[in-house]
Amino acid sequence: MGKVTVALSLLLATLFGCKSTLESPTTRALKGRHKLHELVARAEGETKPADSFFLFSDDFGHKEVSEMSVKFSWQTSDGSFAVTALPLSKIKIKVDGRTNTPTVSFEWEEPLGKPQLAPQELMDRAVTSATIYIQQKADWPPFVHAP
Repeated sequence: MGKVTVALSLLLATLFGCKSTLESPTTRALKGRHKLHELVARAEGETKPADSFFLFSDDFGHKEVSEMSVKFSWQTSDGSFAVTALPLSKIKIKVDGRTNTPTVSFEWEEPLGKPQLAPQELMDRAVTSATIYIQQKADWPPFVHAP
């Protein structure tokens, strides 16, 4: 019985000791806080079919839809910077007095399919939200209005 317990303990210690090798490429890329370099808000337009039948519509079945998105540059885990964009609806701003430089952290779901994705593909397929940490409200980008 004692040998089985020792063997099981060694197996568990080995598994927990190899945690970094078991992480997915998405987790390695997105975990933790990442330094922000630049942040820009922009409206993106897209033409979509209208909900009405074309005989009863004066816009011939299309409408222009625009959504605010935030384009930002963030430092990846290997030290390089990635330029990506997310819809403004997926971004939260948090004031953190301990933050000297603005950072961003991500919440994500593991994407199906390709194990390694380019940074923008990660934003589109895996990231469900991002939290931007700033030092004080004066650091807020001009497009964000304080509550």
